[in-house]
Amino acid sequence: IGDSLSACVGVTDPTDGLVLQKTTAKLIQEATGRDVEWYNTAVVGGTVKEIRDKMDGAKTRFLQKVTAEEELVVVIICGLNDYKSFVLSLWNPWLAAKMGPLAFKAELLTLLRDVRRSITTPKSRIFIPAIPIHLMASDPKFLLSVFPLSFMGWSLNAVWDTQKFNIAFEQQAEDKLYSCSSTAPLAAQTEKNTYYIGEPPETASDQVENNDVVASDGVHLNTNGYSIWAKFIAANILQRGGEVRRFSLLGREKEQRIAV
Repeated sequence: IGDSLSACVGVTDPTDGLVLQKTTAKLIQEATGRDVEWYNTAVVGGTVKEIRDKMDGAKTRFLQKVTAEEELVVVIICGLNDYKSFVLSLWNPWLAAKMGPLAFKAELLTLLRDVRRSITTPKSRIFIPAIPIHLMASDPKFLLSVFPLSFMGWSLNAVWDTQKFNIAFEQQAEDKLYSCSSTAPLAAQTEKNTYYIGEPPETASDQVENNDVVASDGVHLNTNGYSIWAKFIAANILQRGGEVRRFSLLGREKEQRIAV
């Protein structure tokens, strides 16, 4: 679920399609030996509120058809358009106050609530990845690599991604508090399954020639960039899987014991 990055805007060849989703699903399938079905819904240019408003019907149909025996992984990609909208609103302090990082956090919490209401399987996890801005910045084509845009863009991105981290941290802490209480409702004990995924390292782009990870528009990832990001997302999802598997993390084969 997400914005233009979830729509894989910027792929090198239009026939490459949704590289991020296809690569992530393929890596998880190879690592677990299980069938993986994926579905994507994206609002190009959408803020969290616009994503929530415009994709509700499609989201509900897909999430509700997942059976209780299946595992469900939801990945929410957002934030880039939220702080872009904040910058464009700075001419009006009253409007900017309504579009700041705390407002973003509140909207994202509302989206998470809506997603959980549509989930019918107890075996579900929600992941919120950081925007891979340092990966993008390793490519000279990236527009925000130029000062002072780099300072402003990286600073705003850090503030908005911190809200994602805070949501995951607070909900995990709340989950642990609930789990210590025998009187807590079962739903309260099991619904806080939200995890934050940090950025892939800037050096991840070294595996492609000339650090070519950014699209010609200078804003989005290209096919190389989406593929690298997918490996990092898949590795983080597998780290919550509870099994020992061999998987490729940023091009390096690695045997890892996965913590539940």
